[in-house]
Amino acid sequence: MVTTSELIQAVKGQHPGISPIVIMAPTPRSGSTLLQRAINQGGQAVIYGENFVLMEQLPKLVVANVGDLAKKIQITGETARRFLEGNRGLDASALFPDYLVYRRTLLAFFFQLCEFYREQAGRDGFGRWGLKHQLRDFSSFRHFVSLVPGWRGIVLYRDAVAVASSIRARWPRNLQTGAQFHQLGMRWQNNLRYLLKLEGPNILVVKYEDLVASKEEQVTRIETHLGIALAREAFAKRVNAHVFDARTGKTGETYVAPATLPEPLVRTLLQGAEPLYGQLGYCYSPARPQA
Repeated sequence: MVTTSELIQAVKGQHPGISPIVIMAPTPRSGSTLLQRAINQGGQAVIYGENFVLMEQLPKLVVANVGDLAKKIQITGETARRFLEGNRGLDASALFPDYLVYRRTLLAFFFQLCEFYREQAGRDGFGRWGLKHQLRDFSSFRHFVSLVPGWRGIVLYRDAVAVASSIRARWPRNLQTGAQFHQLGMRWQNNLRYLLKLEGPNILVVKYEDLVASKEEQVTRIETHLGIALAREAFAKRVNAHVFDARTGKTGETYVAPATLPEPLVRTLLQGAEPLYGQLGYCYSPARPQA
């Protein structure tokens, strides 16, 4: 009887050469859009926007929810046998078409989406392609990592207080209550802990503050790691929001300055972000600017 691992390996082997670039951040407002723009302006690769279906939801569906594959095949197969032999009134909760083929089809769909991205990038003249991904739940994203062995990633992270200041300015309704601040701190810590544990030559970790302070050094590191050129001019433009003019139907870009955060809410944020916040060398001071 085929195992889950054997099924994944068999389908994966039919789709060689899927090697996206993945810009990973533990939360929004960590600099991933800046890096995306620098790569795209470099002209040698295209980095597409967020796709949580491809990066988290679908991988979790096709990998995490398989459970005991052999047992599922046995139960559904026996149910289908009884049904097809004439027992139409049985409890059909476990009635499936061929369950192994069903799981194989789900896996194939994931890889076909990756192939679609690769082929679209090629048709548009790019030899490399990738996505930026601001993790919602690392326990779902880790299944993407297990399915796509050829990916090459940048882990980009930023001070959680600066992240919160930017989110509050950009989407104030999303960050008002103490519970929301604490949840953001936990998301920052949990996702970043996972990302920092990723190991191997395909991973490069970049601290946003280092990217800003030592641009040339960090850009050179990224270029060497990815094997592509980045556009330096992208770092001279401050853009963190998109605008839409309903009168003309045109879109544009703008910059929204970070918001000042109430001290009690910052403390609540850091309750969720510690101890990793301090372990990474961050130290919050109420008097410091929150840019």
